[in-house]
Amino acid sequence: MRRIAKQIALSTLLIVGPDHAHGVEQPDHARDGISTMDATTIRLYKGETLGSENFCTITISTHPYIETVYFGSGKTCGKNDHASSMKLHNMPAGSIITVYDNPKCGDHDDWQSTTVTRLDPVAPDMAINSFELSGEQWNFTIDGQGGAVIGLPDPIGSATKRSAWVLNYHEVNGLKGKVSCMTVYVP
Repeated sequence: MRRIAKQIALSTLLIVGPDHAHGVEQPDHARDGISTMDATTIRLYKGETLGSENFCTITISTHPYIETVYFGSGKTCGKNDHASSMKLHNMPAGSIITVYDNPKCGDHDDWQSTTVTRLDPVAPDMAINSFELSGEQWNFTIDGQGGAVIGLPDPIGSATKRSAWVLNYHEVNGLKGKVSCMTVYVP
């Protein structure tokens, strides 16, 4: 019962206003001259529901892109056991991002895989509000509102389904704030 209550709480609506509906703010270091308004990005957050600090932004300027990120190694994202949620922007269908508790990306401990099944340019932001959830999620635009609702598990009212992704969580002893490794595949 407590697990169900947590899933409901973490699926709370996050409204992205019209100023941010088509992109994310530019990080301190845009690589290769690519604007992050158009580039594929992964943003990792210390808190659940994209709360607390955005401590790591990965800008993907070439496709296909395959990368393994070892947290705490000083490369790309230097903080180990920090991430609790992430935001994907402009991530194409078929992309798979997997976060692991194991520092070598082993699947014998906690892990969560996010598979993008649909990208809609009207609502390109996808919020993974917790690494301890499973199931299909969508974002929507709602008639009469200029933004997008992201991280919503089910359609509501006069909503138009936009981008979609599937979460698969393998639980051993919890993944919140315990991410040590991440694999990224972008077709």
